[in-house]
Amino acid sequence: MLEVVFSDSAAGSMALASGGPGGCVAGTMGVIGCHEDGSPFTEAEAEEYRRQFEERERRAWAAAQPFESRRADILCFALALSVGGIAEEGIGPQREAAVAGLMHAFPAEGADAAAQLLARARQDLATLLTRAKTEPVRVWVSQNPDERCGLSWLAAQLETLGPEGPLGSYRPLGPDASDGPDGPDGPNGQNQPDGQTMPGAPEQSAQPDQPDQQNHPNQPVIPQVTVVELPEFLRLDWAPVELPDPADWPDDRPVLVPEPERPGSVVASLTGWGEVEPPQFGRLAALGRTLPAGELRALAQQWRLLQRENAPLRAVLNGRLLSLPETIYDPLIWREIEAQGEQFQEAVVVGRVLGRYQLGIGDGFCAQRIEAFIRQGLLQPVTEPGPDEAAYHRILRRCGDAAARPNSNQKG
Repeated sequence: MLEVVFSDSAAGSMALASGGPGGCVAGTMGVIGCHEDGSPFTEAEAEEYRRQFEERERRAWAAAQPFESRRADILCFALALSVGGIAEEGIGPQREAAVAGLMHAFPAEGADAAAQLLARARQDLATLLTRAKTEPVRVWVSQNPDERCGLSWLAAQLETLGPEGPLGSYRPLGPDASDGPDGPDGPNGQNQPDGQTMPGAPEQSAQPDQPDQQNHPNQPVIPQVTVVELPEFLRLDWAPVELPDPADWPDDRPVLVPEPERPGSVVASLTGWGEVEPPQFGRLAALGRTLPAGELRALAQQWRLLQRENAPLRAVLNGRLLSLPETIYDPLIWREIEAQGEQFQEAVVVGRVLGRYQLGIGDGFCAQRIEAFIRQGLLQPVTEPGPDEAAYHRILRRCGDAAARPNSNQKG
């Protein structure tokens, strides 16, 4: 089965999930923090936090359901499809410009990272169009605008496989055949390739006098696309655990079996599959549902409509994926700017926007909008970032006409 994700983080987490409990457990980590009075952690305290995290991760793997997938089957389309022009087909110059623009916030490595993402996406697209004709596809989506756009974009790519591809039109085989969804040749009918029956359809007894379905050139390939939607809330076990004395804690100690739920666990709302921990993929895979051909065609048509509109931004509003102006988030960004002093750290504003509102946008887009405020004369740089720092690692100050600022509905 091909696994399709729309962010590099999701692909990396899923790759670890495919390795199972024998994979990486706290392989590389650091502890960043301090006490409430601002004093730093001691080395012993930092080590205690590290061991707590490692033990929680071991417990999570102990409770994890197996994730039946291979790294070679993970296809990643980190194309930031909610941002920039989308009028072109495939992965062309418009997508290159959009991804490179978002990476511009990281001048030291952004161009190379964008090139790598696009190269992998093109390679994975070729793999998808080759293997989707004979293999099932599982798509991991959420309310994140990039992932919602990705699902519609993916349906449009599968549509290019033609009348014998997953989105091909269902055609009757004979004068008595029905091309409706519940007819013998429809997606819920019994006449499926290789004698397969779609989920939910009643089982049919063998009828050897019927002709072989694969001998009919008009018989399309039945869609085998499953979508797994990220739940609105996930339970995360962040409760402290009792640790044995380090002297009695060998590296090959057995994995502990956790309790179903313990005091201290939290419920989190995640913005996309890139935030899901590897041990959870096996359990969440059970949420997958098969998409009928009609729904896939509707998703492809949705992408065609978005392409015709070709807006600079797409976002999910009231559950709908819509074309919108790139200024749609400006009032929220400006609200966080007004919460600062006249001079402020741009990185703090970026972090507060991403963490407080969970819009599914990245730091690169937020930095782009703040750069637009600078061009409009609403902000002015006070310091410049270092040569190896992100572009938003600087101090800004408010300036210009207050009436020209985005309306944040909050007094400055």
